[in-house]
Amino acid sequence: MTETTRKIVVVGDGMVGKTALLSAFVNGAFQDYYIPTVFETSAKEVELPDGRHVTLGLWDTGGQEEFDQIRQLAYPGASLILLCYAVDCPTSLENIVHTWLDEVKCYCPHIPLILVGCKADKRVVPKAGKLNNSTSNATQNTLIDPNDAVKVCKQIGAQIVIECSALTRSNVNSIFELAARIILDTDKESMRSSKFCSILPIHRKKSISSNGAVAGKSIVTRRSSELKRRISSSNYFCFLRRR
Repeated sequence: MTETTRKIVVVGDGMVGKTALLSAFVNGAFQDYYIPTVFETSAKEVELPDGRHVTLGLWDTGGQEEFDQIRQLAYPGASLILLCYAVDCPTSLENIVHTWLDEVKCYCPHIPLILVGCKADKRVVPKAGKLNNSTSNATQNTLIDPNDAVKVCKQIGAQIVIECSALTRSNVNSIFELAARIILDTDKESMRSSKFCSILPIHRKKSISSNGAVAGKSIVTRRSSELKRRISSSNYFCFLRRR
C-alpha cells in the first residue's frame, strides 16, 4: 500500500449493518436486503478539512463462525478496525467484548479501534398511527443504552464510539473522516512498528446469547470539541483516549 492509502477492516456480528454502512459511504445507497458477506473490498478517497487526502481501503468481513478462517486473511496490513454492533441488538454489543476484541487483539494488537453503533435510525420514535403501541414498545425495549456503549468503548480501549444510520446517512461520512484523521495523526514511527498484523490460528470464544451487564476497567478519557462539532449531536457519544 502507498503512503496515502490505509486499510480499514470492518468486523462484528452478522446482520448488524456492516455492509449497509460501507454501501452508504462508498455508493451513497442504502442496501435494504441482507446477503451474508464472506469477504468484500472497496476503496474511497477522503479529504479532511485541513487538506490532507487519504484513500481508505475498506474490507468487509462476514461475522458468522463459518467465516472465521477466511476473515483472518483480512487483518494483515490493517491501519484501523471498525468494531460494529446494532443499537437494537444488545447481544451484538456484548459480543464486541466477549468475541470480537479477542480476535482483533490476536491479529492486530496495537491497531486503533473505533466502536460503531449501526442502525441508529431505530432510536427514532415512530409517529402516531405508523406502528401499534405494542410493536413500538417492544422495539424501544431492545435498544442499547448509549451509556452502555460508552462503557464498552472505555473497556476495550477504543478511540471513539459513534452511532450512525446507513438508512438516513447520519454520521456515515463522519465515521470515515474520523478514521482517516486518527490514522494520519498516529505517529508514523509507531505505525511502522505496530500496524502490520500476523496470521495466527484463531481461537474464537463462544458468542454469548443472554443479556447482562458488562464489567470492565475504565480508562481516563476526554471529550473532543472539534470532533463533536463535526458529528450529529443526536447520535454523538465521543470519547477519545489520552495519549
